[in-house]
Amino acid sequence: MAWSIFDKFMERQHDGNGGNLDNAGDTIKCMLLDDVRAPVDATDIHTDDMDANEVSGTNYTAGGETLANQVITLAGGSVKFDGDDIVWTASGTGFGDARYAVIYVENDATPANDRVICYADLGGDVGNLTGDLTLEMNAAGIWTLTNA
Repeated sequence: MAWSIFDKFMERQHDGNGGNLDNAGDTIKCMLLDDVRAPVDATDIHTDDMDANEVSGTNYTAGGETLANQVITLAGGSVKFDGDDIVWTASGTGFGDARYAVIYVENDATPANDRVICYADLGGDVGNLTGDLTLEMNAAGIWTLTNA
């Protein structure tokens, strides 16, 4: 699964306002959205830009799940952001309409203050109706920035 970084997040990281993504830093979460509105790299800034399209159902908590073991590493001129896979447990009354995953910094659980980081297109509607939904993070990291 490929993640796209939001433009404003990149800008905020470079001016020192993006957030602390390391394990002891800010709370990083992942929310799921339906296919009504795709995230927009150039203009989305906070989760309130898109939270009207958040999925709902059993075993899904509004705002999504916390990314465990988030870490930033530096090696050979590259900075990598990574974290554990996220699992939504199966439920016959769950959701089946998740199309996008959005990773964001939760500031105070107020969508107008929660800054988006990156998103992934899940390639079609997915859910937890007939089995667990697992977002497997790439072994190479969620994203890597490399010095050119």
